Amino acid sequence: MRKRIFLSVLLCIASTKLFAQYNWVVYPNTPTTPERFDDVYFINPNQGWLVEPIAAYSITDKILGKVYETRNAGVTWTLVHDSMESYLRSVGFIDSLHGFIGNLGDQTVTSDTVAMYSTNDGGKTLTPVNFPSPRPKGICGISVVSSSVVYAYGRYYGPSVLAKTIDGGKSWKTYDMSSYASVGLIDGWFWSKDTGFITGQNGPNSVILHTTDGGETWQTVYEATRNDTDHVWKIFFPSRNVGYGSIEYTGNSGIYISNNLGSYKTYFVKTTDGGKTWTEHPFIPNYDEEGCGFINDTVGWIGGWTGMSYITKDGGNSWALDSSFGIASVPYTQPLPYINRFRKFGDSLFY
Repeated sequence: MRKRIFLSVLLCIASTKLFAQYNWVVYPNTPTTPERFDDVYFINPNQGWLVEPIAAYSITDKILGKVYETRNAGVTWTLVHDSMESYLRSVGFIDSLHGFIGNLGDQTVTSDTVAMYSTNDGGKTLTPVNFPSPRPKGICGISVVSSSVVYAYGRYYGPSVLAKTIDGGKSWKTYDMSSYASVGLIDGWFWSKDTGFITGQNGPNSVILHTTDGGETWQTVYEATRNDTDHVWKIFFPSRNVGYGSIEYTGNSGIYISNNLGSYKTYFVKTTDGGKTWTEHPFIPNYDEEGCGFINDTVGWIGGWTGMSYITKDGGNSWALDSSFGIASVPYTQPLPYINRFRKFGDSLFY
């Protein structure tokens, strides 16, 4: 089985901007998993949580559902919850105790059909969230806007449901988003309680949606026209005007099937006007994009299931392998880490 390693990362930037260096540092005490970690969330540079989904893609295999916490910036981690049956997919915390953890709810690999859990003790105890109708069957992404306002959305293969709370999770309102994203919802980015973006797939095409009224109405600001069967997997804004989105190609079947997709073109999208318009740009052919993160408007990374992560230093005009992600010695052996999520603090710290 392929091994994916979560990287806890510090970006060290040289004092002279002309010769800035971007170095990824692997924290050796970070937990490892036979499969992968789907999400990581930090409330400050020191305290964060890491969620682990499953060990293998079969309901007859051992199912995992672990939550880890760090209070020293990833130097050490503590296992705070182990359900042994949940496909934990996403995570977001309001403060050191109160947070939410999304579950994929995929019945082919787990009997747990709860879409999302809440916690009031830092992840030790998980309580099912009782969503109203329309009920999501899984939550792929969580956006914590404030101590009161939280958005959750999913699944990537449907149904397309947006959930929102304005009272810190005491009550929720849900929205059927299938008219905008018929296949599913995946990721999001919110600037305020009213303004933000969610991503996914509509028919065979990638889509990005925008709201300015807290999710009551939505505008499609990007939809691909290639009919390639792909979706916007992650969205990231290094500044208010500049944003990027990674596009994962899923093949004609509409679902991800290993790395055996044959030869295909890949793309990412970029905005320079705050998300009003998005432009497609070519990426590395035959690369299965997932994680997307930028330290500033021009320097950033895209990683995914295919292996090595790529860096751009010119706003996506060109890309090069970033060898600092790969460590050839035990325990970080081939294949190299697969990146699904980036989290940023300030101008130099990335997880």
